[in-house]
Amino acid sequence: MDEKIETYDVEPGEITFRSVGRFIKRCWLRTVIYIAAAVLLATLVLVPLKFILRSAPTVSTRLEFVYEGVNSGLDPAGGTFEKDAIRSASVVSSAITQAGLTSKLTDVDAVRNAIVIGDVYTAEYLSLKELADKGDADAIKQLAGYTYHPTKYDVSLGNLKALGLEKQEAILLVEKVVKAYKEWFASRYTQKNIYSTSIFAPPVSETNMDYLSYYDLYTGQLTSMSTYLQQMTEKDASFRSSVTNKTFSDLIQMYQAVDSSYETFKSYIVSNKVSKNLTVTRNNIETTVKKYENSKTSLEQTRKALQDQISAYSPNTSTSTSNGTTTVVQTYPPEYHKLQTQLTSCILELATVTNALAEYEMRATAFRADDVVDRPDDDPLITSADNMLAKLRADSSALVVAINDTVKDFFDSKLLSNAVRVVQPAVYVRVSASIPTLYIYIAAIAVGLIAALIVTQVQYKRGAKTVEETESQPQETKEEQA
Repeated sequence: MDEKIETYDVEPGEITFRSVGRFIKRCWLRTVIYIAAAVLLATLVLVPLKFILRSAPTVSTRLEFVYEGVNSGLDPAGGTFEKDAIRSASVVSSAITQAGLTSKLTDVDAVRNAIVIGDVYTAEYLSLKELADKGDADAIKQLAGYTYHPTKYDVSLGNLKALGLEKQEAILLVEKVVKAYKEWFASRYTQKNIYSTSIFAPPVSETNMDYLSYYDLYTGQLTSMSTYLQQMTEKDASFRSSVTNKTFSDLIQMYQAVDSSYETFKSYIVSNKVSKNLTVTRNNIETTVKKYENSKTSLEQTRKALQDQISAYSPNTSTSTSNGTTTVVQTYPPEYHKLQTQLTSCILELATVTNALAEYEMRATAFRADDVVDRPDDDPLITSADNMLAKLRADSSALVVAINDTVKDFFDSKLLSNAVRVVQPAVYVRVSASIPTLYIYIAAIAVGLIAALIVTQVQYKRGAKTVEETESQPQETKEEQA
């Protein structure tokens, strides 16, 4: 019986791509088995390794701030935004209470230290920074002197095991931290009672106050309100409060009506020379006149000094000719322009003081007259003046309340309600070690393939050797064997 010997259609010692292909074709099962074994081995190593090398669990959420000024690093009040307020003691303590974890989390500072507030950078900024790091001149130029202010922050709670928190407890606590912070944020930056009604309340004692003194005090307060209302109208002219049913333009009209009443009141007092205490009235007027006279004199001296300094500067003159046209350019140093700015401010202030002085001189003339006398409380002029003043106080207080309620509603509904947003809810995260899984599997496949080829090559050599030995035997031996 003939013995079959496995042979390969390849010259001994010859290894080519074609021969390798024939090896794989003839030995595909071996190749598949070897590759599968290598991949299985890699999996058996990777799975426990990734489990062992996992990071400690954390719970993270992402907040976004949306209000005017946040891109410049400002808070709603115009101050510097402080991200650490998110994990302040008051916020964390409130969150622990709201989460019902007061018995478990007794150390507020330990919880605060476990909370990390991370900046979130935009893709555009990271791309620009990457280009700058690579030496891109334009990117470097753009980043020079530029400060990036994040509008999004990641709030992460770690060290869960040391805090004794289960997964759901940790998630709940982070949610309550966000809730407590939003409550703090709204309370901190809401515009609540920006003006007080107490200034318009009747005083306990009127020793040094007369009718005109009240006029000056009250109208001074109303003027600042008018300026603020103009600013709010520019911010949002269409806003109508659901609390007062008024726009900022409506409030300006209210102010104008009250202001007109004050002017009527002043005219009544001055034209009728109404005073309960003539000595107080005259002293107040004379003191104010002297104050404005001194201010006017000082400002006039400042104005002249600035004008003298400015006139001492001579411009630098340069001449250029182009196409037959001669151009003369005069330039001044920076100090010259600073003096001009100071002079403009001085002139404006001097005009204000001059107008105020004229007003008080008019009052002084009226109350210096010989026919001016103190009037008793039951005098009809006094009674009328008291009634007018009482109504002005009530109208002024009503205006203040309307302004406060409308402004608070505006900030609560238009700004603060959407100023802090949760763009990613609290999630439990446990990151595995960064292992290049894809490359490891590719390497495992390569190892399996190479092993299959090596084994196939070894078997090829054995087969070739057997064939050679068989062919070298004498013919008679073969015949005997046959």
